[in-house]
Amino acid sequence: MNFINNHFLFILIWLLILFYILIVFFINLFNKILFVNCNKVVYLLNKHDAVIFDVRSFDEYVLEHFPQSIHININDLNDNNFNILRKYQSKPIILVCNTGSLSFNLAKRFKKNGFLNIYILDGGISAWKNENLPLINR
Repeated sequence: MNFINNHFLFILIWLLILFYILIVFFINLFNKILFVNCNKVVYLLNKHDAVIFDVRSFDEYVLEHFPQSIHININDLNDNNFNILRKYQSKPIILVCNTGSLSFNLAKRFKKNGFLNIYILDGGISAWKNENLPLINR
């Protein structure tokens, strides 16, 4: 008790830091970015009216892409123009790149901007092609 009285400010700061760490932990626990396989993508498209954003280069998108996918140039997308995508905020959003790694950074930005249902196709369009699922080819 004597220690607490003599070091009240130190203990208060320590408790605030601990409280902050716990809040961040629980937010991340319940607000994860999910990697999904091709079957889950098909399910989300058919049952939940999901939207696919293709984040590959425009040239790659033109050569082959998912039916009804929307191309996003991640270099042009910043926190200010996420408002353009707000009309899709209530739907599950599936991010697709070549292998799944590029989509992860963008998924974090979507989460930061208030989008909740963000999914990444695990393995990207390569996994989709390996499953012989439909693509639109040029």
